[in-house]
Amino acid sequence: MKARDVPGWLRDTVLRLFPHAAPHGVERIGRPGPTAPVLVTGNFTLTVRRVKQTLAGRDAWLLVANSNGINVWCAAGGGHLSHHEVIAAIRASGIGQLVQHRDLVLPQLSASGIERRKITEATGWAATWGPARLEDLPEFLDRGQRVKKAHRFMRFPLWERLEMALVWTVPMTLMTVAAVGFIVGWHAGFVAAAVTVLMVSALFAALPWVSLTGRGRLMTYGAVVVLGFATGIGALAVLGELSGASLLALAIVSVGGMSVLSVDLTG
Repeated sequence: MKARDVPGWLRDTVLRLFPHAAPHGVERIGRPGPTAPVLVTGNFTLTVRRVKQTLAGRDAWLLVANSNGINVWCAAGGGHLSHHEVIAAIRASGIGQLVQHRDLVLPQLSASGIERRKITEATGWAATWGPARLEDLPEFLDRGQRVKKAHRFMRFPLWERLEMALVWTVPMTLMTVAAVGFIVGWHAGFVAAAVTVLMVSALFAALPWVSLTGRGRLMTYGAVVVLGFATGIGALAVLGELSGASLLALAIVSVGGMSVLSVDLTG
């Protein structure tokens, strides 16, 4: 990543919970010719950025379909990215005039919303599913657009879990500091914000080893709430800010934060 790309990466990453649309149409990666592969994605800005970074040094056509600025997985599941959008992108972009073949590579995570047969019937383009994760895309292309069985499965490595923790903690801590700070006091507000960061980061880091389904999820969220509340009490005691109001605010932040996060993680 180049230095000039850092602000855009940071913006797209921190705000990835919200739709952020990139232009749709055809993007050139490298210097693609008429035989270069055609890869399809949605027009979520962060996704487009990461596809380009993953394929840096290669030649390919990137067909960006209109997913209303939502990531591929969520857009396909929510009806924002279907074969209709892919068909429209093929017809409107003029990609057929840029390549000699009629082969598309679709993101595997869009399978819940896209019917490949419909694309072929409407346009004559044949479509195949790529790997589940972007980092496996170069090997997929090197293997003649064939996917290893292992690459059909999603992975959620630590760096990505902590990235998602960052995505959640930014809006949650801003709201926590403002609400608790104005009502109870700024020391209590910053302690509550720090507790929020601790709880969210701890939960995402521990995801492979904790349960988020059945009765186990109550133990998981309960343990994180206890961790955050106990840490907050210690911090408030050190600052000399222990009071009924600060403890009540800390309890609301601890329970409320995990309640909000549990909705997303359950989904």
